[in-house]
Amino acid sequence: MISFHNACKTYQHDSTIRALDNLSFSMEKGDFYFILGPSGAGKTTLMRLLYRDLKPTSGQVLIDGRNIGKLPEKEIPYLRRRIGVVFQDFKLLNDRTVFENVAISLLVQGEDKYEINRRVMRALDQVELTDKRDMNPRQLAGGEAQRVSMARALVKEPEILLADEPTGNLDPALADNIMDQFDAINRRGTTLLVATHDYRTVQRYDFPCIVLKDGRLIEGPTRDPHHLRAFVGNYREEVK
Repeated sequence: MISFHNACKTYQHDSTIRALDNLSFSMEKGDFYFILGPSGAGKTTLMRLLYRDLKPTSGQVLIDGRNIGKLPEKEIPYLRRRIGVVFQDFKLLNDRTVFENVAISLLVQGEDKYEINRRVMRALDQVELTDKRDMNPRQLAGGEAQRVSMARALVKEPEILLADEPTGNLDPALADNIMDQFDAINRRGTTLLVATHDYRTVQRYDFPCIVLKDGRLIEGPTRDPHHLRAFVGNYREEVK
């Protein structure tokens, strides 16, 4: 379903920065992969390539065999309807209620009120937040705000769900709750790709892991705990 073939992404600032370097891997429909790596490893760039916020400098990014880097601009909104994105910083609108935050993509698509209500309430039910529908995001705890972000992604009924450091701002108990909900979403058939730098989270689940460092794939997809521990140990040594 998802394939990267020698995908590279460079940024031009004072010098050339290679955010991704010849990245290749594939996922099948219904897979759940972690992307593990420290800050600056290329995790966010990988996500942005998948929902066509960026185009690769070279190589290919494919969804269902189609090179999305070559999509005409008019087709990008249709691609994004298939993909839900959960951001680390939630990106909620503080002048809207929880219900309105979740509904916004359906309003943009022109769905009728009945369909919007049905799908928003279903998404809020999936993340156990129906009782918060009329609250303002400022009134929510961090874990609740992250679940609103998840509901906003789920309301589109996406085939693919991307989560960029979704537990980075949460304590371990809340992080586990969020990841359990991602696990349940995957069991219903959604393809998931979760970027994290938290080895504890990766350890807790038996899902394949891709390990990135300096934009390069250095391991994976793998479930081998010895390989993952070695990577994390080396990274910790470097940042001491």
